[in-house]
Amino acid sequence: MALRGIIITREHIVSPDFLAAYQDFPEAEAIAMAVSALEKEGTRTEYPLFGRPDLPIWIPSEHCDREDATKASAKAEYVFQAIADLLSQRYQI
Repeated sequence: MALRGIIITREHIVSPDFLAAYQDFPEAEAIAMAVSALEKEGTRTEYPLFGRPDLPIWIPSEHCDREDATKASAKAEYVFQAIADLLSQRYQI
């Protein structure tokens, strides 16, 4: 996204900005959807209280199983490869 002049300073959520910046990339929507799902899980582990100290801490191992981890890993691998292809095709990086 930096290659398109987009600087993100306030949030960890980048999928909407990526989609807006790369509407001309055929896989942009699929990438944004995969990233959005990963961002939600990442936010839960980074901020386990979700601003609600009255709730118990969210512990991933109590809510996610091997299948969840396998799906998340597949999404991450897809995103990595799609972005690597984008960088190679468009920017020769």
